[in-house]
Amino acid sequence: MLVGVISDTHFPDKVAKLSEKIEKIFSDVDLIIHAGDIHSDEVLKELSAIAPVVAVAGNGDSAKMAYELGQNRVVYINGYKVGIAHGHHGDVCESGIARSFAWFEEADLVIGGHTHLPSFENTVNGIYLNPGSCGVPKDPRGSSVALLTLDQDIDAKIIFLDEVF
Repeated sequence: MLVGVISDTHFPDKVAKLSEKIEKIFSDVDLIIHAGDIHSDEVLKELSAIAPVVAVAGNGDSAKMAYELGQNRVVYINGYKVGIAHGHHGDVCESGIARSFAWFEEADLVIGGHTHLPSFENTVNGIYLNPGSCGVPKDPRGSSVALLTLDQDIDAKIIFLDEVF
């Protein structure tokens, strides 16, 4: 199964519109996961036109959006337990990754955002994916999303929008 993963769109307060490249990158996905800091229902509507969307609210989302979406959730995709949390919760753990894993027990994969830095790594807590920020990147390579493959193995590729034609 192919999943598009996006986070930190910050639309429309920090970006005027979502890049048209997202539709191209996500054209073959079965599902889209948004890991928070959406900022507008319009983002979810646009993404829903491409594929079904599962989303959580981030620290920059409204109370209404947090109530409707929740701030963390578990989805089962192709036999894998996937935890999704923006990564800003709590103050006990020192990293967003650790904070995200704290929400989920025995997840095969945890997806987060918040740092605006893309990452796909096997941490001491487990496999972690952060697609980076589509709206306000901190990575010098620019805005990014990820394509996640959940088949025999868990694999992901970070895609920088500036590299897509």
